[in-house]
Amino acid sequence: MLEVETPADMKAHIGQHLGTSGWVAIDQTMIDKFADATGDHQWIHVDVERAKREMPGGKTIAHGFLTLSTKSASARAASTTARTACGSPRRCRWDHACGCRRR
Repeated sequence: MLEVETPADMKAHIGQHLGTSGWVAIDQTMIDKFADATGDHQWIHVDVERAKREMPGGKTIAHGFLTLSTKSASARAASTTARTACGSPRRCRWDHACGCRRR
């Protein structure tokens, strides 16, 4: 794990591997809880039976903001500093199926 004193010290490590976090399992329970918390109960996220019939791969898809929210824990596991930022949401993947693991 990379350890730095201040966020500004990260500039010296641009382009370098910072470390690898552990896996974060995104399962249907997590997706359902996120749907309850946000009010986003769109079927592609929460209707397992319909997803089996109609979705490519036959699985529900995690909410984009749910997958984005896992980035902060992953960043903390790979490096330590006073503050950590994900960067642009446009750089994050939004297509994580239920049962996936991510770092």
